Amino acid sequence: MDYDDRQDVNNILIRIFTWMGVATAATGGWLLLYSFRRKRRVRKAAA
Repeated sequence: MDYDDRQDVNNILIRIFTWMGVATAATGGWLLLYSFRRKRRVRKAAA
């Protein structure tokens, strides 16, 4: 809420960018966990 002009600032553009930010953060967290999980599986080189 904009207290000076009493206008609602919760419009569709702010909601779109908010959900895009949430999706980006969730995807980044998933990729971080996925990359740590892959590093544990180290294959032994055939000699």
